[in-house]
Amino acid sequence: MKVIIIGATIAGTTAVSQLIQSSNDHVDVTVYERSTKVAFVDAGVPLFLSKKIKHLDSLALSSASDFTKLGVNMQLKHDVLKIDVQNHEVLVQDLDSNRQFMDTYDKLILATGSVVTVPPIIGVTSNKVKLVKNYDTTQELVKTLVGMKSIAIAGGGYLGVELAEALCSEHDVTLYQSRKYLLNHYYDEPMAETVCQLLTDHGVQVYLNDSVSSFVDHGDHLEIVSDNRKTSYDLAIVCTGFMPLSSLVRGQVKLDRRGAVITNDFEQTSNHDVYAIGDVRTTRQNATNQQQYLPQLTNAIRQAKIAALHINGYQLKDRGAQGTTALSIFDTTYSSAGITQRIANKLNIPTKSVTYDGPYRATFMKDNANILVTLVYHADNHRVLGIQIRCPHDVTQAANTVSLAIQNHNTIEDLALTDMFFHPRYNRPVNFLNEVAMMAIEQDGKIVE
Repeated sequence: MKVIIIGATIAGTTAVSQLIQSSNDHVDVTVYERSTKVAFVDAGVPLFLSKKIKHLDSLALSSASDFTKLGVNMQLKHDVLKIDVQNHEVLVQDLDSNRQFMDTYDKLILATGSVVTVPPIIGVTSNKVKLVKNYDTTQELVKTLVGMKSIAIAGGGYLGVELAEALCSEHDVTLYQSRKYLLNHYYDEPMAETVCQLLTDHGVQVYLNDSVSSFVDHGDHLEIVSDNRKTSYDLAIVCTGFMPLSSLVRGQVKLDRRGAVITNDFEQTSNHDVYAIGDVRTTRQNATNQQQYLPQLTNAIRQAKIAALHINGYQLKDRGAQGTTALSIFDTTYSSAGITQRIANKLNIPTKSVTYDGPYRATFMKDNANILVTLVYHADNHRVLGIQIRCPHDVTQAANTVSLAIQNHNTIEDLALTDMFFHPRYNRPVNFLNEVAMMAIEQDGKIVE
């Protein structure tokens, strides 16, 4: 059997490894990648820019030679120009020689990933406006930052916030967010306000409800025109979200309205010989039981393993996802899973929320700290739908616990009575997750069993 994988992303390389490991027979694997880097972790870019990671190359988790040794045909600097899913053919261009050729497959895995969404803003193509996503764009940004004093960042999601933290120690940073508050996909307003305050306390200027409408390159400076002001900067960075790289299969397999590939529980597209994994596709959000675009590395890895196993004859179903995330900013950790109350309201899901604000571990311990925990749950059936956590100490793994609760359709009653360990170093006799769930029961005044 011949398998072609398009994209040596984390998803693509994970699929390669799983195909080789789980195959009982010989499997012929070819990987086409148009860049020179393999398995690049773009989530580590802010860490590199803040000099917490010394070498950008260290963000590439593998090399082509790692897979060549396993018998994989690794073709870097090869761009797939066209896929014909009916005839099981791909048209490939060697970017060194410009030679084009056809290749065939029995099974194809689409792991092309995503690109930064380029908003329809006047002047966005200026040399003073940069996008950050992969190895090459990060290298270009690093070179451009030399000698730059004032930096504007458009986009208040995770990447925008992390870039603001990474750059503010050596630059004057301004963050533009078109929404009412930062990180609006992951946190409700009260929690997000604490992120904004941290940025402000460390010298970042944050403009909320302020969309950038144009970039005007004056040569010696860049003027940004937004809803509420005109301001000059040396450089702007746009990080307004990501979009799937699915053009190769458009019109051949089912896509959602934003162009993300739709798959079944075995990661197969509507053409069952074509699989889609990673940022190119949708994922079932278990909190809503709806397909959602969740471009996250952990989703990509799970999907890659499931697709590879299915090709090799194993029937392991995708369990969906909860959009579980974490963030460390100025030594304060944030984590979340599921949906926020704002998103639930938008989807007409009846919800309630409750917040615990108290010590995260036994009160007699020195160096204690308060933890802020917001639990979102279904108003009728009491299913746990979301969690948001903030603490100076690293308690981010708690979001993973709640992620499993959401996946398994657990209720606030289940969470309130879940057996959790006690040790004074790490928590209170009643764990904060037990505590916030019990608060939800008391708030609701009823038990759902």
